[in-house]
Amino acid sequence: MFVPMMYSSTGSTNLQLGEEPRFLTGHFIRAITPTAKFIVSLRNPTERLYSGYMYFQAGAKSPQEFHHLVVQAIRQHRECMANYTLRACVYGKSFQSNNVPMGEWFRFWIGIYHVYISDWLKFTTPDQLLIIRTEDTFKDPKGVMANVFRFLGIRELSDEEMKNIVNLPHENARKSEAKKQHMLPQTKRILSDFYHPHNRLLAKLLKDDKYLWEDHH
Repeated sequence: MFVPMMYSSTGSTNLQLGEEPRFLTGHFIRAITPTAKFIVSLRNPTERLYSGYMYFQAGAKSPQEFHHLVVQAIRQHRECMANYTLRACVYGKSFQSNNVPMGEWFRFWIGIYHVYISDWLKFTTPDQLLIIRTEDTFKDPKGVMANVFRFLGIRELSDEEMKNIVNLPHENARKSEAKKQHMLPQTKRILSDFYHPHNRLLAKLLKDDKYLWEDHH
């Protein structure tokens, strides 16, 4: 099972200000199907956020507007952390301000991956959770897919079968005009500085420095 909603918690919309969730969506999935396997694909959080903005934001969009939203999101996060725990801020509504027109699509906090991964590791076994990097999927699709098939217990595919899979068109790709609008250098620097300590905690948790994303700046 691919997990697009790893960051969701059951009843999160009913959480009180500063309250941490007791149960995650994954708890219920595992209760219903104890042997379920989960695949998590993580992308450099800085690049993921900008790509999400360009894909989900309706109407006019620009690197300048994105920069403005990032600055406001970081300010909100700092305000939240001054009063509540990190876990309460990334799961709860205390992070989001009605005064800032960001909306659910912005999802700034999702890039704080280690919080969610740490939670999921508490109720899954090593043979149930496979974590991959999106960048590696693009760089070496055959290698990543072979690893996925081994994880799922699927037979080894022939070269022709693998070729047919990796050559499938990409879903949810940004339109060409959106790709031409690059993130402002100062925005990238601000986001990289913000996410860096969280990436370090993720790399420590997974015992793998590739999750520092130092090979993708």
